[in-house]
Amino acid sequence: MQQFQLIKRPSMSHVSSMSSMSSMSSMSSMYSMSSMYSMSSMSAGSSRHHATSNSHDFGNVDCADCGSIILPNVKVFVIHYKKLINRKNIILAQFKKNGIIDFEFIEIDRDELHDQNISMFKKDFNKSQIAISLSHFHAYEEIGEKYEHGLIFEDDAILSPNFTNRLKKYINQLPNNYDMLFIGDGCDLHIESSKLIPSKHIYKKTLHHGATRCTDSYLVSKQCAKQLHHYIKHLSYKIKIPIDWWMNQAAIDNDFKVYWAEPTIVTQGTQNGIYKPSHT
Repeated sequence: MQQFQLIKRPSMSHVSSMSSMSSMSSMSSMYSMSSMYSMSSMSAGSSRHHATSNSHDFGNVDCADCGSIILPNVKVFVIHYKKLINRKNIILAQFKKNGIIDFEFIEIDRDELHDQNISMFKKDFNKSQIAISLSHFHAYEEIGEKYEHGLIFEDDAILSPNFTNRLKKYINQLPNNYDMLFIGDGCDLHIESSKLIPSKHIYKKTLHHGATRCTDSYLVSKQCAKQLHHYIKHLSYKIKIPIDWWMNQAAIDNDFKVYWAEPTIVTQGTQNGIYKPSHT
């Protein structure tokens, strides 16, 4: 793959310059919706769980202005369509609020695919889905080459209150040999209520009954990212389905160790009505 456009994190002054009425209206709606979904997904219990044998060296630094935890050893990527400026402004504001400082936007434009290697896709596959898939694929390449862990968001992600503290708590329960952790509520997919255990937030998912949970928000290990990059480069078939559906097959073929988080700590703005879908 070639000519991927990476946008390194802008200064926080860019975020503070958001003053349009439409952005402020969206922000107000966003936090209202985020609070509602967070309250409705608390059935797994909330007491602290210590799992020192499984803890990862993600590190933490206090964030003085937001009271949350920064995860300096996790690289954050945002899959973003350049024309959706309001989404970018909103997710930047969420990052500032949650103390997330090490991030990059991957902006592969569906209107500029002539600059990309799309040989792994069916010729008639939807251009927007190709661009989204290529963006995720590039994130895997970056994580595999440079980082121990990568946290991938799509640009309609809405973070729950106290997001980074809750993510840190979940990571402490995550086995060291994990491949992927899905933290969002895409398609309203959840672990069955009968299987939920108080204070347990991480659940291993069987691969043959839908391992993924949409691709709006998930953590990927370095080893998993390397394996995915190799798998993509040596595909024996052409991709003709969206990235979240395709990921189910990739997980089976690579025997990935996939986990889901409960309660979820991310929701989709296009799922709860904050944004209009853009996959046209």
